[in-house]
Amino acid sequence: MDSHVEEYVSLIGDFGRNFFESFERGRSRGISCSDRILVCGMGGSGISGDYLKSVLDRSTSAEVVVSKGYVPPSYVDDGWTVFAISYSGNTEETLSQVQMLLDRGLKVHAITSGGRLQGLSGDVDVHVVAGGFQPRAAFPMLFGYLFGLVYDRFKIPLGELESRLSDYCGVLIDGYGSLKADFSGFKDCIPFILTSSSLSCVGTRFRCQLNENSKLHAASFESPEFSHNGIVGLDGDFPSALKFLVLRSGFEDSRTSHHLDFVVDRLGGRAISIEAESGSYLYSLLSLTAKLDLVSVALADLRSVDPYAIPSINSLKSYLRQAS
Repeated sequence: MDSHVEEYVSLIGDFGRNFFESFERGRSRGISCSDRILVCGMGGSGISGDYLKSVLDRSTSAEVVVSKGYVPPSYVDDGWTVFAISYSGNTEETLSQVQMLLDRGLKVHAITSGGRLQGLSGDVDVHVVAGGFQPRAAFPMLFGYLFGLVYDRFKIPLGELESRLSDYCGVLIDGYGSLKADFSGFKDCIPFILTSSSLSCVGTRFRCQLNENSKLHAASFESPEFSHNGIVGLDGDFPSALKFLVLRSGFEDSRTSHHLDFVVDRLGGRAISIEAESGSYLYSLLSLTAKLDLVSVALADLRSVDPYAIPSINSLKSYLRQAS
């Protein structure tokens, strides 16, 4: 097993513990949070905003906007609580947004392990998480901290989440060999990920993990929107490399379930359904995320690729430095 594969497998085993340690640290900061929230961030850092939006959309009246790019929304004013997440602290798109927001006179809560974001002048409230990880591997810490910062405002019930998530991650690691065998047929495929809206953030995360860790092309779609466009692609030539991974949970509405059932039935053996664990919505999201993170690492293992290597991203950064 490649050393980075082994390291990432170990990190997934600590997924629950890392989430809750960061959650408690974020909660201890006791910030004042409004019902309108902007989260700025890219890639493995910005995905935390997508998860926060999914959780708060389901059970609160909060408005959450996730901004991924260089320019923040023009309508965001001092009535909004603004978060900027960049694990490295050097993400140029996020830094651009933060500077524009500071220029408007807004306060920004920054979650980072260091870098330029930590050293910005202006009204920046810096929250530092542990460094030394790949940004995508730091997701439990980044989302945990963000969720902790807003928790006392919205009081999402946690129940037995802490013990269940940690126990589940331990079971995942113990079953790594079996999981690797179960997904061996996806080693050289192009995965199409289909979810309900309740799991769309998990589908997006999984697509990105397959891209970065497994070095696979992948796409993610949300049902029922998929039924109004993407499904027509099944009427044409269907390359043998394409396989569907359909993410299911008890949080689908009944009509969306019918949409997903139709696709699974239509595709027969070319679609695999992956069921989220039962329990609270947050537990279902996080436990399925941990499992799919492990799938992406298992596929890297099967493909003999380094899950940490990102040569194309590094080349792009070099190109952008020369272009500036």
